[in-house]
Amino acid sequence: MKLDALRKIATIFPAVVCLLTIPLLTSCATRALWDTPRYEEYFSSVSISEDNKKLAVAGEKYDYIFEAPDIIGKTLSAPFNKKIYVGFFKDLHISGDTVSGSIELQLSDVTDEEKTLALAMGYKKNMTVSNPMQGIRYSAWFHKFPISWKPITIPALTVTAYTITEEPSLLGNTFRILATPATLVFDAVTFPFIIIALKDGVL
Repeated sequence: MKLDALRKIATIFPAVVCLLTIPLLTSCATRALWDTPRYEEYFSSVSISEDNKKLAVAGEKYDYIFEAPDIIGKTLSAPFNKKIYVGFFKDLHISGDTVSGSIELQLSDVTDEEKTLALAMGYKKNMTVSNPMQGIRYSAWFHKFPISWKPITIPALTVTAYTITEEPSLLGNTFRILATPATLVFDAVTFPFIIIALKDGVL
């Protein structure tokens, strides 16, 4: 008798595990469907156009050309241009092929005269400045920057891994709206199916 019971348990156990796994997978699928897509990007170089109007950023996955904030050109032309302590891109996100975010710069070891000039340019008292930016994302395989653009070196700007948020397109939103009800229905059906199966002696 005990042997028969063990055989029955061994027979139904894989089916029970399978049915219990399905709702977990489908629920995860529903959540993942609505998660905001993101990707990680490393920037290998940053260049600025001759007129200081465009900022070109070369990434591993894509290239980006931003409208350069005035503060970038002013800082690079200022007497303290070698005193940029660190720089970061912040809150980068993509909508279609448009990339938006901001750039933050911080100065260090400036003289009183340089600090006065930096404050007049828009830097805060702690010698930081942040400006919004907008530009276009390009395929790194097919896009080349003009060789006349000047490379700029700002500590940390090209050694940081940036997480870029990508907003779904209209087609992507439509797909998610159409697909989600089906996944939700599948989620809702799975557990009642297990209960009915147990009740009817299938398991």
